[in-house]
Amino acid sequence: MKENEIRMQVSAGSKKDGKRQLYVLYTRGKDSAEIRLPDYKLMDNSGFTQDEIGQLVEYTRKSQDNILAMSKEINPIKAIMKV
Repeated sequence: MKENEIRMQVSAGSKKDGKRQLYVLYTRGKDSAEIRLPDYKLMDNSGFTQDEIGQLVEYTRKSQDNILAMSKEINPIKAIMKV
């Protein structure tokens, strides 16, 4: 992994108050930022500038369909069982 490379991880979806939500975690070395979908709320930030956060939120917004598809493929049971 390159030093400035930003990696993205997507959580499995869950329902809260009848609405589906999921989390996208961006990491770059020791920096991290977590964005909640579908409202694009920044849940946590450590090390990213405000400009970078704006870019991550915009990327998340533009990639929402792909992110949702990735989330739907996550099987938490298989992850726990490491199958």
